[in-house]
Amino acid sequence: YRRGLDCYLQGVRQLCTKHNVLWIADEVQTGLGRTGRRLAVDHENVKPDILILGKSLSGGVLPVSAVLANDDVMLLTEPGEHGSTYGGNPLG
Repeated sequence: YRRGLDCYLQGVRQLCTKHNVLWIADEVQTGLGRTGRRLAVDHENVKPDILILGKSLSGGVLPVSAVLANDDVMLLTEPGEHGSTYGGNPLG
């Protein structure tokens, strides 16, 4: 893994906040230690509004994924509105 420019993610966070844009960080390939930190966003100590994790949660053995979000986002979702591609799998 080769990191991008220093402060790049901090700039993304600042721009999204300035323009009221939801920042979704897809850590499917970079999360859970693959970059030397728990998450790639941890390198710059920034928090996206939504964080996506998958595949590495189960080491590719089971169909597992996760969507993590701050309260401002999660409180907009009503029960039954959130689904997943793994939702019907008996192992997931």
